[in-house]
Amino acid sequence: SLALHHPFSAICKIQNFEDWGMNEDYFRKENQTIETALKFESDPTPQLQLIENYLRSQVSATTLDEYFIKSLPKYVQHLLKRSDYDDEIPARVNSFLQSVLTFIILKMNSDIPELLETLIRIFNPAHSPFYLKFSREDRREGHWEPFFLQQNIEYFAEHDGFQTILNRIKNTEPKPNLLIVKLLIKPCVKAKEYLNPIFFIPIIEELKEIVISHVLNLTDDELKNEEKSVLSDISSQLETLIRNNNAKASE
Repeated sequence: SLALHHPFSAICKIQNFEDWGMNEDYFRKENQTIETALKFESDPTPQLQLIENYLRSQVSATTLDEYFIKSLPKYVQHLLKRSDYDDEIPARVNSFLQSVLTFIILKMNSDIPELLETLIRIFNPAHSPFYLKFSREDRREGHWEPFFLQQNIEYFAEHDGFQTILNRIKNTEPKPNLLIVKLLIKPCVKAKEYLNPIFFIPIIEELKEIVISHVLNLTDDELKNEEKSVLSDISSQLETLIRNNNAKASE
């Protein structure tokens, strides 16, 4: 259903990216120009479109462009640090963020840390002036409503993003290492305040079970290759989610 309903299904049939001057070396050569535009241009739409087009080409690529994937978290960070957009630009930027979310869902099984770190950044309002500036204030309650952040977390949920996280941890062929498991749990921690408990409590209950099962089924040799700090971080994240579940369930 994701492929049918998301704008990625309306991909231009680009047969040859060299026709656009966009081969695997493109982002190495043009990265500084792209980053400067994302940081300073009043309307970075051309750069957003360019990145989206390349994301679409990467959906079906047998080998991902490593340089581009490693640049993606920086692109997102530059956009979230801005609060100076006018008119329709904030909505265009957020549409781009949702295109990135779609790509991350489609490539979740690739176990690419940079993609999961990008997901965490999109879900993190801290140090994100974009979310703070382009939000709606609830004057009755005296607090701000993170409109685009809420949209993005709900978008991820509606496109089976959280179920995809669960499926990746459950899938043992290949078995994800603990760093990947930690990075898969973190978006759930970030999203916990923004989703309907009726939807999210069962997600976290299943997450708890499969993570505990995953850790218990690690062999001694596999455990030796994992950093103890990562296992500690996973435990802390689960405790946070379980406490949140208990609090929501008692409301």
